[in-house]
Amino acid sequence: MNLKQLEAFRAIMTTGSTIGAATRMGLSQSAFSRLLTQLAYHLGLAP
Repeated sequence: MNLKQLEAFRAIMTTGSTIGAATRMGLSQSAFSRLLTQLAYHLGLAP
């Protein structure tokens, strides 16, 4: 887990959407999705 992954989660909570969060962080949708997948893996929420 790293800070960027936690920032992605926070951005979703702040903006209320993944599109808004990706835009806020200056990332493409696919890059943002990768961050979330990595975070879920580290938290044991993804296979």
